[in-house]
Amino acid sequence: MKTMNFTNFASAVLIGLALGIPVSAPADDTEIFTGANLLDGIKPNVIFILDTSGSMSSFDNEPTDRLDRMKEALFDLLDSVDNVNIGLMRFHTPGGPILFPVAAVDADASLVEADGQGAAPGLTSVTVRVTDDADDAEELFSITSAGTIAGKATAGDVKLDSLYLDLLDGPAFGTEIVPPPFIVNRSGSDAEQGTRNEGNYLVNGTVLDSVTGGGLDTQTNGLRFRDVEKVDQDTDGATVLFSQLLLTSLDASSGPLDLKVFGLFAGDMPEFPGSETSLPCTSAVGNDIYCRLGLITRAQRIDLPLNFDNVGSYSTGGALGGNVTKSIVTWPNVPNTATNEEIGSPDLSSVVQEIFDHPDWQTSSSADDLGIFYTGTTASSRKFYTFDTSGSPGDDERAAKLIVHYVKAGNTAGRHMVGLRFRNVQIPQGALLSDVKLTFNSVGQSDDAVSINISGEKVASAPSFSAITAGVTNTPTEKISARRTANPTT
Repeated sequence: MKTMNFTNFASAVLIGLALGIPVSAPADDTEIFTGANLLDGIKPNVIFILDTSGSMSSFDNEPTDRLDRMKEALFDLLDSVDNVNIGLMRFHTPGGPILFPVAAVDADASLVEADGQGAAPGLTSVTVRVTDDADDAEELFSITSAGTIAGKATAGDVKLDSLYLDLLDGPAFGTEIVPPPFIVNRSGSDAEQGTRNEGNYLVNGTVLDSVTGGGLDTQTNGLRFRDVEKVDQDTDGATVLFSQLLLTSLDASSGPLDLKVFGLFAGDMPEFPGSETSLPCTSAVGNDIYCRLGLITRAQRIDLPLNFDNVGSYSTGGALGGNVTKSIVTWPNVPNTATNEEIGSPDLSSVVQEIFDHPDWQTSSSADDLGIFYTGTTASSRKFYTFDTSGSPGDDERAAKLIVHYVKAGNTAGRHMVGLRFRNVQIPQGALLSDVKLTFNSVGQSDDAVSINISGEKVASAPSFSAITAGVTNTPTEKISARRTANPTT
């Protein structure tokens, strides 16, 4: 039956992509034909070489990143072909292994894997995804503070509209706010300052360099994102769920590069001045980059210029003092770039959260502009678009962007219980299961160690989930917690 075999094979291909499983397989140079025009019964051999480099984490103003969009496109493509042999190879730096051997698209994936990897023959692989918004839900199982506050979520509430599923403890049980990316949208909102010549400074330039002067000048680049608060007048004290800096390359650049990304405390980040500030200066936010960050004397700029290794010294808790956020996110192994390629940083939610929590943020209705900065190592450089970069139409959309997803202040923190429902699981009753895995795609990053208890609902067919407001919607048996205890697996 083609549908079942195809599902097995396509799913196995994508699992191989996600896990990076190397598979040794021979390749040949059989000429490629369309599946509908076979020559003497010979099936074309097609191997997909898919990009899994760091640039595939970019969102490009889409709801999913490039890697997920590529996976969906591969599913659609495979579903439309027949009478071909296909395989999968991964493109990365350096090189890339064959992840799945070339085999008939209609073949049983478990037998193909058995031949290629030495697995036991006769196994069938089934992969099922959550496909409906009523098939994943989260319940506020317990709250951090005792009591019930009017307008806030209470223990027992269930929601279906989460963009993120919080495993275990969630900072806020509320509706996620997902505004469009903020973009550097005027001259004076991006600038750079280097370690040479006591802080060589440039604003209204046409390129943001991470390193100049043949590696002798480490640049600190400043970005100003306007009207962050005006989105909903609710970022003061909000809980940041995810944040990412998006930069678009001016040219093809390669080589090892690490960046550190950080913020600056300011109730409202003004434009960068047109020239370097006279020294000594103050740390007023209207001055040049170095003054804003705390390098206020000539001696500091000569002896202790801000760079990748000492930026933490200029944080609010650092030895040298300054306005840099305590949270400083390292962006390791910045990907090699092609011209006009957009790349995305690691999660910056801790940086933006620190700014939102500062007393100076949103002190008035006009306090809504936010500053993000980065500095890097000197081994190699990347060049990125500024607002003032001239050239092809659309260049103004290639200036730096900042994604910020958050939950409004005042929402309840507590422990979440997540429910998942998988439809059409084509496994016969009594089948022996050799290996079962639950896979999530992470949003953001966390270094915290967690232990998660996973149980099943032992019923003939699990129903979908329902949104519940505890004490209002009279369906307590539909709570995730109630379903978990009613018919639990052992």
